[in-house]
Formats: sequence, C-alpha cells, structure tokens
Amino acid sequence: KTTIPTYDLALKFENEGYYLIAYPLFYECLGDTTFDKGDIYFHCGWCTEQAGEDYRDISVSFYFKAGEYANDSICRMNSYFRAGWILMHKKDFENAILSFKRSIEIGHKECEYGKLYSESLYWCAICLESKGRYFDAIELYKTAADLSAELNPECRYREIMCLTAVGLFESAAKVCSSFSKNPPKNFDLQRYNDLKALLQREQAMLEKSLHETNSYRRCG
Repeated sequence: KTTIPTYDLALKFENEGYYLIAYPLFYECLGDTTFDKGDIYFHCGWCTEQAGEDYRDISVSFYFKAGEYANDSICRMNSYFRAGWILMHKKDFENAILSFKRSIEIGHKECEYGKLYSESLYWCAICLESKGRYFDAIELYKTAADLSAELNPECRYREIMCLTAVGLFESAAKVCSSFSKNPPKNFDLQRYNDLKALLQREQAMLEKSLHETNSYRRCG
C-alpha cells in the first residue's frame, strides 16, 4: 500500500477546495525542514482565508510569517499583499497600508515590477485615500497607472477624485483629458464604460466649477 506524502495530500485537498482538511496537513509540514517554511505558512494562510470570515485573523498571522520566512520574493510579496487585502476588507486601513507597503518594498528591492507590484500600489492607494491621505494616494495611483495599462483607467479616475477632494480642480480637469479613449486590452468593457460615464459627469462638474471661479475672479 502506497502512502501519499503529507504535503502532496495537503495540495490535493487544497486544489479540490477542502481547505479545512488541507490546512492542518500543511501545518504538520512545518516540522519538516526540507520544505520552505514560508511557502508552508503561505498555504496555511491561503487555506484559512478561503475557509471563511471566522479564520481571517489567523490567516493574516500566517501571511505575516510567510512574508518573513519565504525564500521566494514573489511569495513574500504575495503574502503581504494577501494580508493587506484581508485587513483592507476589515477596514483596518492603517495596517493594510503597512502590509501593502511591505509588498511594494520587496518588489522594489528585488526588481519585481509585475502585476503583483502594480496591484499592491493600487490597493495601498485605495487605503490611503480612505484615510484622507489624498496626496500620498495620488503618487501611488500615478505610478500604478504608468506601470499597468490594465489598471490605468481605474487609477486615472481615482486620481481625479483625490485631486477634486483637495480642491485642485484644474489638475483634475487635465487628468480627465488624459483618460484613454479606448479600454486597455482585456479590460472589462462594461466597467470601462461605467468609468467613462463617471468621468464625463465629473468633468462637467469640474468645468462648471472652473468657469464659476474664473467668472468670480473677473468680477473681483
């Protein structure tokens, strides 16, 4: 009779969606020094995250450990990203910002500027915006927009909203003018049309505000 190694069995259950069966099997593998401890912690984090809301706190702790111990830089980045994602949805924006920033720092240090890096920038900016840190958010939106064609429309729209929030109407209007006329490749067309409609409404309001401001200045 052939015995399936614990790690392989854990992967099998994880891939089949049996997360609460896979999780303790992965955890058992932490005692085996032949495995990358960070990778095992990541699997523990993923399985507990997928298991539901009641397990999210323990997921975050596993992801933090994965970020600390993993040999692979992408695994470390992804670990902090997943922790940030959970914390953001718990509205713990301060700690989410710290987690996303850690992912960004690893990406910068390791020259990993792919999708995960751009997503970390974008969602960190979302959290910063939620905390009213508009100028910090704008900088990250700009960087993410430049790096990722896929995120560009979302970043441009959010940048406009941040500029409007701090009263920089002329700058917001300029960003409106730079909004892509066509959606990026593989971008959801319905979402693009929704963004475009929101932008057109915002642009009309900005133009009205600028016109009224200029008229007031002329009268003064």
